[in-house]
Amino acid sequence: MGSRRAARGLVGRMRRRSALLLPLALAACGDDPPPVRTEYAPLRYDHLAPLRLNVAAVEVAEGPPSGALDGENPAPPGQALRRLAQDRIGAGGSTGRAVFTVDQAAIKREGNALSGIMAVHLDVLGPDGGRHLRRRE
Repeated sequence: MGSRRAARGLVGRMRRRSALLLPLALAACGDDPPPVRTEYAPLRYDHLAPLRLNVAAVEVAEGPPSGALDGENPAPPGQALRRLAQDRIGAGGSTGRAVFTVDQAAIKREGNALSGIMAVHLDVLGPDGGRHLRRRE
């Protein structure tokens, strides 16, 4: 009689243990969930002091084509540089114009690391369209 009780107790514990492990076993059989993509607010620079130029208008030219990793980046560097210019550079004069251009903006994967390169220039043009200043950074 004692062996029957021991056997029933063992079977009972096995059933409970199996019942507890069943959800884990079923979860292991499912497909991997898709990666979670976190949404970020767009980068803004309007909290910084504006840069007023002595020109009547400021243009932000279209930048270089998108880089290979731009789709994975919540703030691709070309878009971030154009937003920087739109938020910070303003006209404060009566003649001429300034043109902000993104020359390079890319992030590259190098092994387990990321490296980036960014280059812009600003042309200040007089009322006749002639270049008065070109600044590269």
